[in-house]
Amino acid sequence: MSAHIPEKVKLDLISKDWDYDSVYVNILYDNILENVKDSMDNWAPIKIRKTECKKKWIDQKVRLLQKERDIQYKIFKFTDNPADFHEYKEKRNEVVSLLRTKEKKYYEDDINKCGKDSKKILKEVVSTSREGFSSYER
Repeated sequence: MSAHIPEKVKLDLISKDWDYDSVYVNILYDNILENVKDSMDNWAPIKIRKTECKKKWIDQKVRLLQKERDIQYKIFKFTDNPADFHEYKEKRNEVVSLLRTKEKKYYEDDINKCGKDSKKILKEVVSTSREGFSSYER
């Protein structure tokens, strides 16, 4: 199918009304630009890429709580009710608390799996560090 796309794009561009009768350059430019944009939107639309979460401590339970929190926030924005805001704040605090405990447990388990070998622990800490130091080797 991909081998036929250039031919189809060419046919699409040929079938457009190019209207070269204008004496103004800006109008001609806008017309050409609009025709090319239309063809590109038809044959090569912009797509939003979804990526996996890189934080390994976020699991399905956390995602579910985040979704519930977001729903509660939408309810509050729709109703503007202080009770709904209180519900949202409780959900938000629950999500933040769960994220903090899961992150802490993840890093504790990561370091504990190294045992008492300080060299492995240092490598593990450096590899998960936010500052970098990925080139550390001895």
